[in-house]
Amino acid sequence: MNELVYIEKHDTGVAEIVLNNPARKNAMGAPMMRELCAAVLEVQDDDEVRAIVLRGEGGCFCSGGDLSGVASGGRKSVEESRDSISVFGRAVSYIQNCEKPFVAAVEGYAMGGGFSLALACDMVYAADEAIFSSNFLHVALAPEMGAMVFLSQACGVYKAKELWYSGRRVTGLEGFDLGFVSVHAPAAELMEKAMESAEKIATLPRTPLRIMKRIVNTHVLSEVPAVLAADAQDSPLCFLSEEGLAYLAENFMKKK
Repeated sequence: MNELVYIEKHDTGVAEIVLNNPARKNAMGAPMMRELCAAVLEVQDDDEVRAIVLRGEGGCFCSGGDLSGVASGGRKSVEESRDSISVFGRAVSYIQNCEKPFVAAVEGYAMGGGFSLALACDMVYAADEAIFSSNFLHVALAPEMGAMVFLSQACGVYKAKELWYSGRRVTGLEGFDLGFVSVHAPAAELMEKAMESAEKIATLPRTPLRIMKRIVNTHVLSEVPAVLAADAQDSPLCFLSEEGLAYLAENFMKKK
């Protein structure tokens, strides 16, 4: 199976959308995000699918954006960067605007954009020992993919700022206490619990589910579209800063 994203459909009305780049801990690039967008559209249009579980292959949800090209000195023009970043924001929008509920099942890492991707879902189920980090500033980026809305809504703006500034790692257990993890469980039980929840959701009437998600997006998370547009417009400027590029290259190479 060579797809960067694949779908598994079950006769319970649940589909799994799986990030499939385990050799890179499911690091995100524009090709993966395009495939994710296509997968979301496919399950949206499938009447047999009534709930979706989003997970990563190989025991890791998503280690964040693939920054290897930038760290090694590769550069894109501002417009090329904006086009690329827009694809990441589009994936978040597609999950948000899909009328069917999404459950993120997080094992291993959910770092940077991977953390944002989990938060774009309707619920976050996490292994107790899962590791979350909104470490954007520590890779010379401003928080992206709706993180500024999602994390502020989940745990309050001041705690969200502490997580952004520190970039510290938070377990699934602490994430539950902070408010952005809906349910935590031992890793061995995580998928069973996430699938069980999705299967129960799949039995609920579609119209109130659709209405609820639309109202939450329109009134509670109304700033997400504007924040995603600002991400695409402004984030490329991070990579025009010599200071930022030097910081990224130095710190990225230290972790190799």
